[in-house]
Amino acid sequence: VHPDPIKSVVLVDQRASADQRKALADFVREHAGRVAGEIVRVAPLPIDMKFDHIDMVGNLKAGKEAHLQTRKLKKGDCVCTNEIVFYPPLAKVDNSAPAFTVDGGFTGRGLGQQWANPGTRSAFLATFAY
Repeated sequence: VHPDPIKSVVLVDQRASADQRKALADFVREHAGRVAGEIVRVAPLPIDMKFDHIDMVGNLKAGKEAHLQTRKLKKGDCVCTNEIVFYPPLAKVDNSAPAFTVDGGFTGRGLGQQWANPGTRSAFLATFAY
């Protein structure tokens, strides 16, 4: 099954100005390219994020629409004893490392669906600059 058409929602801190919201959407278009597809909504929300790249602990809450909690990979998280990173991050980032998704999901509008992915090896923590 081909994933087209791809749609994205960009969540931006509610304190961002209109120019900053546009800049973030432009950043997503430029750096995520085809994997972002069509940006159907830019949503200003209260965002709380804490990130510890050393311990691979990340916590993100974007209003009531999205949440993510990660931890470092550990023994027992392995699916097939092959620990290589087969799928890289979808956008160009620095210092990326895989992390375990303790809890995560999207309950917002714009994509025609909502989802949750707790207990999966589905996250990357990374840095980027613009």
